[in-house]
Amino acid sequence: MEHFSAFWKYFVESNTFNFVFFVIIFAFIFKKINIKELIANLQKSVVDAITKSKEEKATAESGLNKAKKALKAIPEELEKILTDAQKNADIISKNILEDGKLQVSKINQNTKKLIEADQRAVMSELIKATSQEAIKLAENKLTEALNKDRGLHDKFIESSINELDRLKF
Repeated sequence: MEHFSAFWKYFVESNTFNFVFFVIIFAFIFKKINIKELIANLQKSVVDAITKSKEEKATAESGLNKAKKALKAIPEELEKILTDAQKNADIISKNILEDGKLQVSKINQNTKKLIEADQRAVMSELIKATSQEAIKLAENKLTEALNKDRGLHDKFIESSINELDRLKF
């Protein structure tokens, strides 16, 4: 038994004992813990993570492709917008110029009408004033002529009576 005791002492103090002891403990723990199920679950979660990652990658690539297409179209869309804006600006400026010309034409017409109306008013005043002066002058001349020659006065009255008879009211 001494031999056994020496062997036991050597076995306990050596790493072999520790190794065997830990193998037994691990075997007991592995029996209690279902390693296959644990590994299967880990494997499934890794596969799921990879699948999800692939789907997200595909979605991101699709978004990237859409963004690239949108970026390619931006210069064309910008050019179209600028062209349309230039056309609209040309149309608006043309309309403004036409409206301005029309307003200038209307202002010129109204000015001409006002000038013509003022001319007619001035002419009317001049004719009225000239007529009044001519009547006064004729009246003075007639009065002077009648005062100089009394026979002319009688002749004028007789001529006026003849004229009235001819009109016959």
